[in-house]
Amino acid sequence: GVKFAVCAACALASSFTLSHGLLLWGLTFPLVLADARVRRRGVWLLAWIATTAACAVFYFHDYAKPVTVPDFAPAISLLDYGRYLLAFLGGEFAYAVREPHRLTLTMATGGVLLAGFLAAGLWALSRWRDAAVLRRVLPWFALGGYSIGSGALATLGRVGFGLDSALSSRYVAFSLYLTIAVFMLALLVLREIGASRALRAATLVLLGGTIVTLLFWSNERCVRFMASDNADTRLLRAGVVFGEAVDTTSALQRAGNQSPEVIRTHARALDELQLLRPRLVRSGDLLALLQAAGADGAGELETIERDEKTLSVSGFAILPAQRRPADAVLLMVGETAAMSGKVLRRSEVARRLRDKGQAWSGWSVTLPAASNANISAFAVEADVPRLHRLPVR
Repeated sequence: GVKFAVCAACALASSFTLSHGLLLWGLTFPLVLADARVRRRGVWLLAWIATTAACAVFYFHDYAKPVTVPDFAPAISLLDYGRYLLAFLGGEFAYAVREPHRLTLTMATGGVLLAGFLAAGLWALSRWRDAAVLRRVLPWFALGGYSIGSGALATLGRVGFGLDSALSSRYVAFSLYLTIAVFMLALLVLREIGASRALRAATLVLLGGTIVTLLFWSNERCVRFMASDNADTRLLRAGVVFGEAVDTTSALQRAGNQSPEVIRTHARALDELQLLRPRLVRSGDLLALLQAAGADGAGELETIERDEKTLSVSGFAILPAQRRPADAVLLMVGETAAMSGKVLRRSEVARRLRDKGQAWSGWSVTLPAASNANISAFAVEADVPRLHRLPVR
């Protein structure tokens, strides 16, 4: 009874937390029932099926597909479905290599993992009468099955987004279990078939070393991508906070999946409800911030290029007190204000300051302006909000 309750609670929580959470109804308590020592298995099985059905009915009642997701199981070739699934299963290794080889690597590793899992499954079927062996291997099959089931559902529901979407980092939390399961199953199978210690040690070193090496390479690149994404997110945040006082269209375009006007509309609604922190900066607030700006910004306005219609300015900006790059840069050209719409990598700045965290401190602004207007630049700290005057070279 206790195991039934614990498994049901976990499956119920998963069902209403994850899009593929219903998988746990087939991967938790059924493993308990696989143990031959369980009494009244038929009764417990019927109770579990009834509980699963009740959860499914409640889950799908009045369900409506979000308009932003593609059709479920679209009419495409089976090859495309297979490629998406394999890329999903090998997704944790995607960033171990550079483009355009990521899909090739993930499909290859996903195929190897799936083949290894199925091979272990065939071996387990040949030993299905050995209860002791099954008790040792079934948890790992459940773990790997969860990854495969998650990948199958993601394939059916998200293949319409294109093959590249299988490499989304949010899927790694579910695909990684297959790698762990195959690694453990390989060691268990070798032990059960009486393989020598030398062979088991070689498998441990070769398989484990390959996995760790690929994950290390992937992690190295992911850290750099996360720094870039963090810089884009900070720029987007600054664009939202200052969007009522300055043209921040270029910064808001970093959101990608929403238009700048939609973002502004949602921000205004949240601000009116006093749910936005910090509050949106209005025109009057901007004037006060400009007047209160201290000359404590670190960085430089380095290059200024003018022509008859546009002014292009670039440099780097840092918030010394926070020990991080500025969220954005506000440029004042005469009475015209504009916000940077691009974050640039400045490795030489990071080397000069001996701080890798300052690598994404570069910025650029292009705007229409008179060639004889005075120029000033301010590092933006969006969380407060506050402006810090930058020196002009």
